[in-house]
Amino acid sequence: MTGRMPVVLSRCMSVHMYIVRISSACQTVTSAGRVETELVKQVSEIASYWREVLKRSVSVISFLAERGLAFRGSDEIVGSRTNGNYLGLMELLAEYDPFLVQHIQKYANHTKVVATPTSCEELVSIGKSVLDNIVARVKEAKYFSVSVDFTPAISHIDQLTVILRYIENEAPVEHFMTFLSNTGHTGLQQAAALLDFLKATGLDIANCRGQSYDNASNMKGRYNGMQGMMKQENPLAIFVP
Repeated sequence: MTGRMPVVLSRCMSVHMYIVRISSACQTVTSAGRVETELVKQVSEIASYWREVLKRSVSVISFLAERGLAFRGSDEIVGSRTNGNYLGLMELLAEYDPFLVQHIQKYANHTKVVATPTSCEELVSIGKSVLDNIVARVKEAKYFSVSVDFTPAISHIDQLTVILRYIENEAPVEHFMTFLSNTGHTGLQQAAALLDFLKATGLDIANCRGQSYDNASNMKGRYNGMQGMMKQENPLAIFVP
């Protein structure tokens, strides 16, 4: 996803669901005539406030995530030079955003409302939206190629890095898709992991027109390597070293 106060709640998606439920409840009770108009107005203002907080939080999360930048620093103190990229960007935005300034002044350092996200809920949700968006664009282009390589995680566990290439607006586009962990080291195991991923995202292997790996025999092997296994599924997936 390109172009696009901290989560201010440690669980951004919980805030989102809270807002949705409040809005739904307001509509229900208003139509039933059981709540005074002023009370409904106050609740709507609260929902609107946290929606604005959420928008700023999601924007910063998206900015850091799509650039692969770290979120946290060595502390969670607003005003500290070591509070990390997330809070640092929040502070920078606040210099030009009166709403965010007031929010930080109200909640910073004495509550957990202004803090770097500690759960992965919000990141997983945004990541899924990004992946869904890319998959939709690949499907629109129809034909694509895959590039796969091993990348060790910080835990020293090998994982497959999956990248897709396709044509959009008459220009080549390349997108990172996912890491596939614990896939095994044989060509059969790696090909099976990739095929399972493509199937899960709804991408048809029959539309794959290219595959690219490194020179390891378990990757480039014509018969027992990943290349060979992929060509058994689709002979049109041409191997490019």
